[in-house]
Amino acid sequence: NIYVETARYLNKTDERLLCNGVRLEVGNTIYFDMHEHNFSYSNTDDDARKKIQKLIQSGHIDSLHSFGDFVDSRET
Repeated sequence: NIYVETARYLNKTDERLLCNGVRLEVGNTIYFDMHEHNFSYSNTDDDARKKIQKLIQSGHIDSLHSFGDFVDSRET
């Protein structure tokens, strides 16, 4: 998953898919629900969800979006 690989690349120095990491302390955000073609917690597989949970627990995902960009109202 490119989302997880990008987080590793930015925050670590070990060799990654992209190249050696750059060891920057970078936080990120995640949407819980998005259109099918966008990465979000609800539309990925179980392995990626476990990785997202680890990134949240470690503080590397430090902001959570409660709605996707297609929601224009809080009404149910």
